[in-house]
Amino acid sequence: MQYRFHKNAREYIKYSLCFLLHLTENLTTHLSHNLCAVLT
Repeated sequence: MQYRFHKNAREYIKYSLCFLLHLTENLTTHLSHNLCAVLT
């Protein structure tokens, strides 16, 4: 039971990190697009 929970927690953390990375990546591209629009 303990091992299974640990495995699930690790999977959850991995997915959370991927999600956060994807989110910040989208945010960064969105911001840079806005920045370019403002500059041009």
